[in-house]
Amino acid sequence: MPQLQQELGRSFQNLKNGTTEMKKFLSKLIRLLSLGAIIIFIFLGAIILMMAAWGTAESHTIFHKPSEDFLSEEIKSIPKDSPFTVEDIYFAIVGKEADHDEHYIWLDAYTSSKNREIDILKSSLIVGETNIENKFNEKISLSTKTDTENIYQNSWDSFKLFTIDPATTKQFLNETGERKLILSVLVDGKEFSITFELDVRTKTYTVFPT
Repeated sequence: MPQLQQELGRSFQNLKNGTTEMKKFLSKLIRLLSLGAIIIFIFLGAIILMMAAWGTAESHTIFHKPSEDFLSEEIKSIPKDSPFTVEDIYFAIVGKEADHDEHYIWLDAYTSSKNREIDILKSSLIVGETNIENKFNEKISLSTKTDTENIYQNSWDSFKLFTIDPATTKQFLNETGERKLILSVLVDGKEFSITFELDVRTKTYTVFPT
């Protein structure tokens, strides 16, 4: 009987010790979970503050849809019946954004005749009632090979028709009337005028705080 009492005593003591250890473990676990919750709360709060500081801005691209379509695919031949083809020379307009307020308009010309030369006389940018004219009287050579055999062009980004300043850019974006470019060229001694109806593409992007 005394031996049984001793065994019961030891068992009770072990159970008591086990309960104490369990309490310690649960206490540590609760502290860790509380600390983790605080860290997560701080992290989420920082993200919310950062998102609140973010803003949005817009970028604009001035473009000519037929030119864009022509240049988006492999150039296999010069379109014969296009209003932008003159004497086997296809004229394309490329708009590029210099920064958020200024834009460039470049001229690309393509032909199947090597070393073809043309004279760029002038270009007129018409935005509503505003008419901006640039005179050039410059000769360019279509001697740069493209990826397509027997198709040549002027050097890439070699002829800038316009630099559109911020004021004109703003007017261009707000204009609901005419937005076009008229190009005057001299080909084989004959003068031609080509009209490009322009459009604008607007994209919105996120501005991160600095």
